[in-house]
Amino acid sequence: MATKIHEDLTENEKLDTTEVGEKEQPDVSDKITKLKDKVKELEDENLRTYAEFQNIKKRLEKEKLQAIKHSHENFSLDLLEVLDTLYLAETAIKEEKEKEGISNTIKKLETVFKKYNITETLYDIFDPNDHQAIQTVESDKDAGEIVEVHRKGYKIHDKILRPAMVSVAS
Repeated sequence: MATKIHEDLTENEKLDTTEVGEKEQPDVSDKITKLKDKVKELEDENLRTYAEFQNIKKRLEKEKLQAIKHSHENFSLDLLEVLDTLYLAETAIKEEKEKEGISNTIKKLETVFKKYNITETLYDIFDPNDHQAIQTVESDKDAGEIVEVHRKGYKIHDKILRPAMVSVAS
C-alpha cells in the first residue's frame, strides 16, 4: 500500500508539473516576446538619441566655426569708418608728402582687410543684397547700372559687412 500511495503521489506530481509547465510556458513565451520588443524599442530609442546627439554636435561645430569666421565683424565695421575718413582726407589734401602718407596708410589698412577676407563689393549692376540705392539718376548707362558710388561697400567672407551706397541709372 505504501508503494501504491507513493505511485499515486508521483503520478500527481507528474500531472501537477505538466499542468504547471503547460500553464507557465505561454506566460514565459509572452514575457520573452515582450522583453524582445522592449529591447528593440530601447535599441531604436538609443539609435535615435545617438543620431540626434551627432546632429547637435555637427550644428554646434558649424556655429562655432561661423562665430570664429565672423568674430571680428564689429571691429572691422569701426575700421571702415576710419578708412572712409582716410579716403576723404586723401582727396582733400593737396600737398604730395601728406597725400603719400595717407595713401600708404590706406594701403596698409586694405592689406589687413584682405588678410581677414574683407573685400570691397563690385559696382557694376545694382544688387539689393550688396548695394543701397540712395537715388536714381538719368544717365547714358542702362537702367539698373551703378552711376556713382557714394560710400564703398564691403563683404567679410560671403556676408555683407556694409552695403555700398550708390546712385543707380533709371
